[in-house]
Amino acid sequence: MDMDCADFKVAAVLPAGGSGLRMNLSLPKQFYRVLDKPLIAYTIEAFERVPWVKRIIVTVSEDYESLMNNLIESEGYQKTKISAAARTRHRSIYNGIKELEADPPEVVVIHDAVRPLVPHDTLTEVTAAAYKYGAAGAVRHLVSTIVAPDENGFLAESLDRNQYRASEMPQAFKFSEILNAYEKCGEYDLNHGTECLEIVRKYAGVKAKLVETKAVLWKVTHQKDLLVFKDLLLKGESFGLS
Repeated sequence: MDMDCADFKVAAVLPAGGSGLRMNLSLPKQFYRVLDKPLIAYTIEAFERVPWVKRIIVTVSEDYESLMNNLIESEGYQKTKISAAARTRHRSIYNGIKELEADPPEVVVIHDAVRPLVPHDTLTEVTAAAYKYGAAGAVRHLVSTIVAPDENGFLAESLDRNQYRASEMPQAFKFSEILNAYEKCGEYDLNHGTECLEIVRKYAGVKAKLVETKAVLWKVTHQKDLLVFKDLLLKGESFGLS
């Protein structure tokens, strides 16, 4: 599908409410400056450049709303607005989705604010698949075998990695389906769940189309990841959406 000619509305929700405790930084990692701007700016700008993404909602904790609004104003982002983050990932995403409810898109893309690498072809394929099937997400082949320990720390089970995939971002959904799923979602999943594709399968009955990709979609999790990203920028690597 040529998304530039698509006749359906697309919006994006970027959860950015994490505290970054694992990074041991003075600011949450999404606001840590890499070269001349915060990490989150690279992710936002990737979506700002896509003509068929009409709105971008960033969910931010109350302590950093002013910082986020200042970034939006200083960088001149035209599509981006903020919504209140909550205490868990799913609750934050749900808040972002509700922000779109007054003028709903047909498809909403969900992408972590700390995943600045957003290849255009992957985003296009995932969005088109969500419009066709109701939900879709990028996945990658596992590079390591998954093992399960027993209660004493000994090997209990080894899984065939060829039968499993690593779930990545972006993911995309028919807006009506993910809103319906979150409205029905149980407290346990809202508080402890991490996988949006599973929420839609469990509560809306939609089986997501898994889009295989070899693209680099990694999430900035540790301080060394910031150094790798900085190195990519200095080398002039191209990983944007345009």
